[in-house]
Amino acid sequence: MRATLSHLPARPLRSPFPSLQALYVRRPALPAKWKIADVYKGDSFYDGFEFFTYPDPTDGLVNYVSMKEAIKLNLTHADDSSFVIRGDQSAN
Repeated sequence: MRATLSHLPARPLRSPFPSLQALYVRRPALPAKWKIADVYKGDSFYDGFEFFTYPDPTDGLVNYVSMKEAIKLNLTHADDSSFVIRGDQSAN
């Protein structure tokens, strides 16, 4: 059986330069500061969503539809608190 790294015992990281050892100390990561760039809520979700209506680029058994067709087929809807988009399993 070949040894893999997962079978080796864990050893603490040691620096060949003791004065630099402090640089190897793990420090807790600071939380990322995020800034909201855009908000899409309710019907405005459609403003930021692009419906792909071209033939399936992978030559699969998929038919993409426009937003108007998706609404007509009850594949999508939006209101003040939610947005829904789903696939259809029917074979056309």
